[in-house]
Amino acid sequence: MFHAAKCGDVAGIKAALRGGAAVDGKSKINGWTALMDAASGSHTGAAAALLKAGADLAAKATAGKYKNNTALEIAEAKKHKKVAAL
Repeated sequence: MFHAAKCGDVAGIKAALRGGAAVDGKSKINGWTALMDAASGSHTGAAAALLKAGADLAAKATAGKYKNNTALEIAEAKKHKKVAAL
């Protein structure tokens, strides 16, 4: 699901969720959720799909430049206004 979120692939996100992927699962690489990946890439549709599926807005990254930041904070830091407005 992380790849789909990074690419803005809404259909891929929905397929991953139907297949049992955890909406708030964290990457072993950087501790990010799929919502953080979508927010970082300014993928509004992907972020909206994840939010609709119940993604946790309060989840925080556990590593990297944006450690301890939420998806909203990442979107705001990268000036992705449309994603931040969701």
